[in-house]
Amino acid sequence: MLTIKKYLLLILGFLFALSDQWQPVSVSAQSTTGMEWVNVTLWPEQGESSVLIVYEIHLSETLNYPQEVAFPIPADCEVKKISIQRNDGELLPVAWDIHEDGDWQLVHFAAISPVTRLEYRDTRIAASNSLRQFSFEWLSNGEVESFSLTVYQPFGAGELETEPRMSQMEELDDGRKVYSKNFGRISSGELVWLDLQYEKDITNPDYPALSVSAVSPLNDNVTGHSATPLSVVAWLAAVAVVVMIMVVIYYWWINRRMQHKREHIVRGVGILNPEKQAVFCHECGSRSKAGDAYCRSCGTELRRF
Repeated sequence: MLTIKKYLLLILGFLFALSDQWQPVSVSAQSTTGMEWVNVTLWPEQGESSVLIVYEIHLSETLNYPQEVAFPIPADCEVKKISIQRNDGELLPVAWDIHEDGDWQLVHFAAISPVTRLEYRDTRIAASNSLRQFSFEWLSNGEVESFSLTVYQPFGAGELETEPRMSQMEELDDGRKVYSKNFGRISSGELVWLDLQYEKDITNPDYPALSVSAVSPLNDNVTGHSATPLSVVAWLAAVAVVVMIMVVIYYWWINRRMQHKREHIVRGVGILNPEKQAVFCHECGSRSKAGDAYCRSCGTELRRF
C-alpha cells in the first residue's frame, strides 16, 4: 500500500519529467543540423581603414525558436550589430554576449527566427604604399551545409587577387567588381580562409579606378546646368536695380558739379568785376547803370549788396 510520502515522490517525479519535456531545446553552432547555410560578405575599406564583414546565418527552420546560438569570430574583431530577420523581412536588433576562447571569441545571442545578420569590423588590413593585403579566417565549430564568400572591390582600387581564386564575378554600374565563391559543405572544426590583395593609389588622378564620369548626360535639362526662368528674372531685376542706383548717383554728381561751377562763376564775376554787377531798383524794378546811387526812374536810393 502506497504511503503519503510515496505519493509525494511520484508527483514530484512526474512534475520533473514534465518540466524536462517542456524545456526549450538549446542549439548552438556546434549542432550538426542547426546551420543550413552561411554567407559572408567582405567590404574592404568601407568608410574606414578596416574590413566590414557581414555574416548571414540561416538556421534550420525545423528547430524550435528561440534558439541560443554561439558563433565564432576572431578575437581581435569588434561586433557592430546583430539583427534577426523576422518572417516579414524586418530586421530586429538583438543583444549579445562575448566569451573569449584563445584566438577566437564566441558571440552568444538568442535567435528568434532562422535568419540572423551579424556585422563586425576587422582592422587587420596591411597597407604598404599602394598595396593592400587582408586574410579572412573562420573556424567552424559545427557542420554547415553550404558556406559562401562574397568580396566587393573597394572604391579607387584595382582588380582583386584572391587565394583561393574566386570562381564567379560580376560588375556593378559604378565599375567595381564583385567576387564570390561557394565552399560547399563545411565540417565541424574546419578552417575556412581567403587571402586577398589589391592596389589602391588614391594620389594618382590618372588611376583607372579613380576615373570620374557623370551619372547622367550633361544637357540643358540637368538641374543646375541651365538657368531656370525664375532665376533669370531675379538676376535681371538685380541688374536693373544696380543700374538705376548708378544712374541716380551719376546725375546727382553731375548736378552738384554744375551747381558748384555756377556758384564759382558768379562769385568770380562779382569779385573781379564789381562794376559789372547789375543793380535793380527795389521800388520800380528799373535797372540802373554802374555807379548809380539813385534810381534814374523813381529816384529811390539804390540798395547794394
